[in-house]
Amino acid sequence: MGFEYIFFDEALRDRFVNFASRYGIASAVRKDEIEGLVVELPDGLDDVQQEAVDAEYESIMGEQMLLAESDEE
Repeated sequence: MGFEYIFFDEALRDRFVNFASRYGIASAVRKDEIEGLVVELPDGLDDVQQEAVDAEYESIMGEQMLLAESDEE
């Protein structure tokens, strides 16, 4: 089992998958059982890869929050 990242927007999910791919990281994508989309990355990423993935995910989460807030309005 690897690390799982949740998304609620397909475009943001795809951006994350493409980002991981550029770092040579394979990913698996599936729908969450309740809501959203899950991207799973493998365990054992090196420190550079993990830091890059964490930073990108944090950036995307900021965008995802803005999208959710604009949808509520």
